[in-house]
Amino acid sequence: MVGSLFFAAAAAVIAGYLMMEPLLVYEHGVHLHTFYRPLAGWFTYTAVRAVAAVAVQRDFKTHAAFAIRHIGAGLTFALARLLVLLVGAALHFTGAMDMQVKENKLSAFYVCSYSAAAACIGCCELLARQSVKRGHAPRARRNHAH
Repeated sequence: MVGSLFFAAAAAVIAGYLMMEPLLVYEHGVHLHTFYRPLAGWFTYTAVRAVAAVAVQRDFKTHAAFAIRHIGAGLTFALARLLVLLVGAALHFTGAMDMQVKENKLSAFYVCSYSAAAACIGCCELLARQSVKRGHAPRARRNHAH
């Protein structure tokens, strides 16, 4: 049940991205697609692999590893937004960078976004590999009659 809700939420995020994607802007010779499109692809791929592993193959280790990777992709979106907000405000208010200049905004966006991706996806990849190496997988649910 929880997995079904989790996948439904992921599907809603993916659908939202697909509706938003044509609106992503092209600024200063750089598409914002260069960050969002690969991340959305990874987010989708890991969700499908996690579901397929358990629904088709009954492979709970692979399911757990791809669920962890999927969480890393989702956390990247959240952390990137938070970092852009905090770093942009810090750079602006300290006078280190004029955030009214579009090039500066774009630079801050890319540094924060790729830093978030490296942190979230990297850490979750390490965790996924450790969980497979150690053989950890969710235990099968026991049905108890009450």
